[in-house]
Amino acid sequence: DHSEGQALLAEGITTFVLAPRPGSLVGGLCVVAKTGKEVISRRAYLSICTGRNGLTSNRFPTSLQGSQAELERRFSWPQGVFALAVKGELPVMLDAGSTRTEIQHAIAFARRHGLKGILVGSTRLGEMAAKIRAAGLGVAISSFTPSTGRRVVEGALALSAMQVPFGFALGSPDNHPANLRLTAAACIRAGLKPGEALSALTSTAAQLAGVADKVGSVQKGLAADLVLWSGEPTDPGSQVMAVYVDGEEVFRAEDDEN
Repeated sequence: DHSEGQALLAEGITTFVLAPRPGSLVGGLCVVAKTGKEVISRRAYLSICTGRNGLTSNRFPTSLQGSQAELERRFSWPQGVFALAVKGELPVMLDAGSTRTEIQHAIAFARRHGLKGILVGSTRLGEMAAKIRAAGLGVAISSFTPSTGRRVVEGALALSAMQVPFGFALGSPDNHPANLRLTAAACIRAGLKPGEALSALTSTAAQLAGVADKVGSVQKGLAADLVLWSGEPTDPGSQVMAVYVDGEEVFRAEDDEN
């Protein structure tokens, strides 16, 4: 019921992953929630950071080597949620960092401890598509911006070519909700198949978040979360006309004639 919920619904976003902000070695648990409705998964991921994004100058660990050593200790002799992650019962949302070296370390870390989940936090993940596939991980693609656009779309194409499952990350509230669909549209313009882009916004995203048995596609037994568009959802010119969550209308566009 956050104040930004209506803005999400206005862009056709009915379900989202709520994650801790970057800046911690272990941020905590991520949840999956229906916009304006309920939490449908309270343990979607364990948020961890193997790169420099998890460091601060006034809190242990203060160095990259120190943070990597601490994570190795936590996962080599796991307890609590760390044990669940090592057993494969709790996926990880792994902030891989921004450099190739950091990303390679993150992938190797996941493989070494048998972790499952997704990589986030970098526009360079597509460059490691083959290694990501070998590790059995998915990817949350960063939002398209003027400064990162080329890497974002090229990364999506590389991940697609290697059959790595991916979804699109919004990064709210730093980015407007419309940016989620615009990122998908930019990838289509670069050559990504429209159906694959739509799946990355819906069914594949639900699969990566572990809630594909509840939401993400239109089929018997799943929630009646539906969006009525004026055109193709991945067409930037299309508009949301109405949104239904659990079969209940929760948003309707204003009629310009009234």
